[in-house]
Amino acid sequence: MHEWVTVDSLSDGIRHAIHHAANTVLPKSTFNKHTKPYWTSEVKNAHSKSRQMRATWIANGRPRCRANIYFRNYKEAKSQFRKIQRIESEKYMDNVYNDLDEAAELDYRLFWKLLRNRKTVKKIPCKEIAVKEIIHSTPEALPRVLLNITKTYSTIVKIMIRKRFSLTLSLRLIDCRIPRS
Repeated sequence: MHEWVTVDSLSDGIRHAIHHAANTVLPKSTFNKHTKPYWTSEVKNAHSKSRQMRATWIANGRPRCRANIYFRNYKEAKSQFRKIQRIESEKYMDNVYNDLDEAAELDYRLFWKLLRNRKTVKKIPCKEIAVKEIIHSTPEALPRVLLNITKTYSTIVKIMIRKRFSLTLSLRLIDCRIPRS
């Protein structure tokens, strides 16, 4: 005999099959903690509150006047989240700069290792460095010259690094000559 199947059980079976196929075949995205190392529990809580206030605002028809309590709560929560995120990001970058500063004073190899790890620009092959019209081209002289330059211009470098971290800072302080191929 035939067993009767309801439309609801049939649609549930199809939905389950589609979800199962999607979960096994499609890639899933996960949070990468290395992309936002400043993301603390305080930032997470502010982000959750901001998202919750936005959902409440959307549920109430997205009113856009400042007198509306949902709109005002959403904008205040969003502003607070951005403020906390900016503060935590600055704290993290200050720690990174302090580590670089300590490494520059104690161990220049560690300093350059940390510097290379923070760098996001393309590598520029530098074969020669001209300092005060003296060209240094040996592999042994390059680190020594760069260390002397960072000592000489340490206050300038600290100010410039704190404003924007980039390898172009060192290229502004020295003349890096790249031979043409």
